[in-house]
Amino acid sequence: MKIAIIGAYGYTGSLICEQLQKSRINYSIYGRDEEKLIILKNNFSYIQFHSVIDLRIQDDVKSIISSNDVIINCAGPFTEESKILVAESASNGKIYLDICGEIGFVKSSNEKYNQIAQKAKATIIHGCAFESLFADLALQKISKSGVIINSLKTIYHFNQRMISPGTRMTMKLSKFRDSLKIDNGIWSISNIKKDLILVEIENNSYQYAIPYSLPEIAYAYWNYDTASAESFLIVDDTEAKLLSEKPKLSGDPLKALDKLRNRKKTGPVKEIRKSQKCRLIVSVNTGTENEVNAILTSSDMYLNTAKSIVLAIKKIFKSGNQVYGVVSPGLIFQDSLSQTINNLSIDFKLNQNVNFKNV
Repeated sequence: MKIAIIGAYGYTGSLICEQLQKSRINYSIYGRDEEKLIILKNNFSYIQFHSVIDLRIQDDVKSIISSNDVIINCAGPFTEESKILVAESASNGKIYLDICGEIGFVKSSNEKYNQIAQKAKATIIHGCAFESLFADLALQKISKSGVIINSLKTIYHFNQRMISPGTRMTMKLSKFRDSLKIDNGIWSISNIKKDLILVEIENNSYQYAIPYSLPEIAYAYWNYDTASAESFLIVDDTEAKLLSEKPKLSGDPLKALDKLRNRKKTGPVKEIRKSQKCRLIVSVNTGTENEVNAILTSSDMYLNTAKSIVLAIKKIFKSGNQVYGVVSPGLIFQDSLSQTINNLSIDFKLNQNVNFKNV
């Protein structure tokens, strides 16, 4: 199978290149900047080919699709850049994986392309990254234990928030988009101020958590028909006040994106990246007032995202067990959940006590 990485010289893309190099897997790279592509190609011997492309141009996208079987897309923000690529991947029976955390894009992709992908025998996987993949793995573990997933809360707590340039752009552009949740079985818009909650961090010590819409909301809805699903990010008191008062922006997000691209930003250096830790709470209500809580702890989240992509590719290659349609990333690993959690160095604890308060 021929593999393409789009946005390969970006922060996470380059980490994926490192993991493919270690696994001795050949691949090609694509992006906007030829100089950066050439530098990357000179650094990794398993890169076979490079090409300058623009994902907003259909002929460029078709050239990628016609030359490759597996598409790894790291070129966010995805809402603005990847609509044509997903449509072509679904229609042409490709395996497509991305690291998207944009819930609106994931929701729209499933609604538009799920049946098309199933008919064409394409596999479209959004959010194969440390956030939503980890939550999806936890949901599968909980479900396999016989628990009915009636409602879901996921809560993210970072010891430090050092982010890549791509993540920074996506977060800035999120101000143009609605924050989504599942409420009473239907898609609804979150209200940062009204939906704010308090989460117990230590014994009787609580911190604010704001709505932070991520793709696992969609996964829970697709896979378990949940009545409600929300995701949150723990912030301090000052951040909670500032964020809850910021209105949604209007205007053209593409103009904002092109402006943001011209700003020179770098991601966290390796030492800082390795020291960053994430604590993810996955809280499930069974519908009978019983809660099942899992806590997942990990570090070096960007490296774990790169490992997740490569593990998914290896799994598909080895088993040939594709799941067709627009599907959640955890479905690729449904027969090897514990092994995958170990491979990603996740500390997974089930049946934990977690307390919440409404504000």
